[in-house]
Amino acid sequence: MGEPVRGLKFQYPHEAVARPDGDTLRQPRRLSNSRTLSELDQTLGHAGLKRCFAELNDPVKDKLKRFGLFDQIDKQFFFATVGEAVDEYEAGGVDNEDSLLTANSGWPSRNCAFRQGRPAVRTLANSGQRYFGRMPKVVLRWTKTTTASRHRGVSVMVPFWLHATAIISLLVGAASALILLVDVRRHPQHMWIMDVVWPITALYAGPLGLWGYFRYGRNTGHGGHGPAGKPFFAAVGIADTHCGAGCTLGDILSEWLVFFLPAIAVWFGYQSIFSEKIFAVWVLDFILAFVFGIGFQYLTIAPMRGLGFRDGMIAALKSDTLTVTSWQTGMYGFMAIAYFYFFRTLIGINLEVNTPEFWFMMQIAMIVGFVTAYPMTWWLIRVGIKEQM
Repeated sequence: MGEPVRGLKFQYPHEAVARPDGDTLRQPRRLSNSRTLSELDQTLGHAGLKRCFAELNDPVKDKLKRFGLFDQIDKQFFFATVGEAVDEYEAGGVDNEDSLLTANSGWPSRNCAFRQGRPAVRTLANSGQRYFGRMPKVVLRWTKTTTASRHRGVSVMVPFWLHATAIISLLVGAASALILLVDVRRHPQHMWIMDVVWPITALYAGPLGLWGYFRYGRNTGHGGHGPAGKPFFAAVGIADTHCGAGCTLGDILSEWLVFFLPAIAVWFGYQSIFSEKIFAVWVLDFILAFVFGIGFQYLTIAPMRGLGFRDGMIAALKSDTLTVTSWQTGMYGFMAIAYFYFFRTLIGINLEVNTPEFWFMMQIAMIVGFVTAYPMTWWLIRVGIKEQM
């Protein structure tokens, strides 16, 4: 794999600036990330190192331009992928001075030290702290990838604890849904639509969904779980999950539709109204969640009240419009925090639909939606607009 880069010591926060002799120069004041990066580039130059950047996402590039650093770094040292950077070096496109590659993929970032034609590729997970300390985020950005890199056998993954937790949570949700899918076939609900609602609820609620079903929702055949046979708080919770199942289906469908057909996001305002695609997706999310939510409510309220299509749809709109809105508000609120703050700001990665982490966040968001919709469901049942289940 070649020799690792040694002899350079970086400390962070900004009070220290790296020097090639291994010492650090203490500064009496705090330096900005931009100044730290600028001085880092100069320090590496004095040490005979050239810094190359690969796989930088747009927010990082925007920061470099805003700080006036984009033009300071020769454009030949920016590469779309790690593989391109390595190939360009070996082909002689990057001069023979040693080069330090910061790849914007995963945490810690990949750093490749090219020394005399031999790329020394390693992650900083095990040894980086000894040489680089904690680098400014503008230098080492965490970028999402859940699969191993195809370039030079470098394995780059998301933080293990997050990736593992997401996968476990999704597997638990799927197993819980499967358990309920089997059980409702053996013990059908009084209203067939609830045979659909309970497995969907288990997808995001997992063991909580199992507990709610077996404690308050299962049809035992003895009348004990009818509306009059359960406490009011449980009846409200079941009515809440009924609305939430429609919202969940709508959200899942819209997210994957936009993933496979990105033009849909443009139709709903991406680039023309919203600078962030997620906002355009949320518009479609709400539309489909509303359609499914009202549809689920119609299939419940019309048979219970003996209503025709027109009257049943009016009753369903009255019953579920506020509930769907309050559910989606809670879901959007959590996803905004997860997407913009936890992932993009704290971690520095984009939360992508085709990753376990995204759907793990969606599981939590649905639970938050349940919580925010619960008071509205309680009130609607109390005033007789919504049916107790």
